[in-house]
Amino acid sequence: MLIYKHRQIGTVILVSLGSAAIGVGVVMLLVPDRPVVLGVLGLVLVVLLVSLFLFWSLTVELTEECLVLRFGPGMIRKRISREEVLEARRVRNHVSDGWGIRRMPQGWLFNVSGFEAVELELRNQQKIRIGTDDPQGLLMSIQGWKIPPGGLG
Repeated sequence: MLIYKHRQIGTVILVSLGSAAIGVGVVMLLVPDRPVVLGVLGLVLVVLLVSLFLFWSLTVELTEECLVLRFGPGMIRKRISREEVLEARRVRNHVSDGWGIRRMPQGWLFNVSGFEAVELELRNQQKIRIGTDDPQGLLMSIQGWKIPPGGLG
């Protein structure tokens, strides 16, 4: 049963990768007589467009069994079972933490835009930060999960 579902559009990713793709496209139009340059720019454009397709949004779904994070169309996803989660808290990311999927000193970050996040502490001592524009709703849903023995606080 679905307890919580929220999709955040990756404004930062859309603007930055979209602008870069447009810029590369304009440069490609300005240098039509250079096949090597066009080949490199074409490759860069493909990487930008694929990245844009894969990371344009982050969907967070919470069911009775697990929490699932899905980027864009869902080809990139992370599943966390309820039994793995010990604690959840609201946090704020620093601008240097960035966006996308990143390894940080305190754990992993999954974020498409903004600085608000919910941090999960897992049984294996790892932490996972989920960037969201609905931190209160996500946190309340996670805290309202059926609490497994020894988990969620």
